[in-house]
Amino acid sequence: MTEQLPHTHLFDRIRANFGIVFIPNPDDPSRPYLCEDLTEGHKHTEACYEPSEAAVDRLEYAVAESHFRSRGVLHTTHTLDDIPTPVPLVEDFLYRGTLARCIGASGDLKSFVMLSMTAHVGWGVPWAGKRVTQGKTLYVVGEGETGLPKRVRALERHYGRDLENVTFITMPVQIDTRSADWHRVKVLAKRHDLVIFDTQARCTTGVEENSAKEMGQVISALDELRTESGACVVPVHHTGADGSKRARGSTAVKGAVQSEIHVERNRVTNIVTVKSGKQKDNAELSVNLTPKTVVVDGLLNVFGEPETSLVLVSRSAEDHVSDSTTDTSPEFYASVLDAKYGRDEWSSWSRRTLVERLREDGHKLGSNKAQAVQRLGKEGSETASRPANF
Repeated sequence: MTEQLPHTHLFDRIRANFGIVFIPNPDDPSRPYLCEDLTEGHKHTEACYEPSEAAVDRLEYAVAESHFRSRGVLHTTHTLDDIPTPVPLVEDFLYRGTLARCIGASGDLKSFVMLSMTAHVGWGVPWAGKRVTQGKTLYVVGEGETGLPKRVRALERHYGRDLENVTFITMPVQIDTRSADWHRVKVLAKRHDLVIFDTQARCTTGVEENSAKEMGQVISALDELRTESGACVVPVHHTGADGSKRARGSTAVKGAVQSEIHVERNRVTNIVTVKSGKQKDNAELSVNLTPKTVVVDGLLNVFGEPETSLVLVSRSAEDHVSDSTTDTSPEFYASVLDAKYGRDEWSSWSRRTLVERLREDGHKLGSNKAQAVQRLGKEGSETASRPANF
């Protein structure tokens, strides 16, 4: 029969917290217990005295304090200044080592906003007048991957330089700690500064987004990724179909993020407003961008027409990426109209209509250039015409 030790509750506390087991010591009455240290995979036994409640309290406190202090998360008021200030990847919007989210309605160009930020972070140049810290982006494209090439080529065409420091995964990796691909993403993320999941819905298949419990598990996985990689982690998500400006699903996600970026496109002015809708420690603000249609060199659609895509353009003088290579010739504007409307349609437009349609896509041209474009339409210029077999 096993001997019942006095002070059992103390021994239970010690075993649970420190992996130390006390057993009777029949060989030395002056030291009535044997203390077996079972931690770190080894067994060490020594004779010891009976522990007191106060001694166990002190031991527990010392070990707990050491645990948190060794991780750099236990502070007094004198050490609070040692906490590092978050590094802004995009000033006022995205910060390294934080969890953020980008939200907006379908068609409001959320993905174009994130791709634009990605490009500027990779180049290390200001985005919409906001200072940028150069870094690498891991972009998980969960939907719309077939449109990615022309979006990237349009950006490169507009700014006259290749995208840098960005890696794309063109499949919806599930944010699930049980998934092998999720653990592979965690490995890749360690060499990146910004990790984007576009969209949250495609990367959380089967998760009930209205459930605080299930979305809490998603947040936990994203937080683990953020902590281990030191990157800024950004899921892209839709706002509600009821026209509300809040994100679909549980509010638990908003409570967990450092930043929430809200993208809204005005269908009348065609201006895209990007708001820092939530910042835990900074003022909320917004910037305005204009969608501009760019003809993509070397890419044709199934009808043999040149492919086009949108680029979000800032008018800020602090956006130092040169766009001087963007073509502004009449032939270029004619090719934009060809790709979007077809020569048969736009060649009969008035000059005013032609200017208005181009302005909707972010192109501004004067009366003389509009007249030259109009002339090309009527003459059927070979430079800007549709393929003959269309």
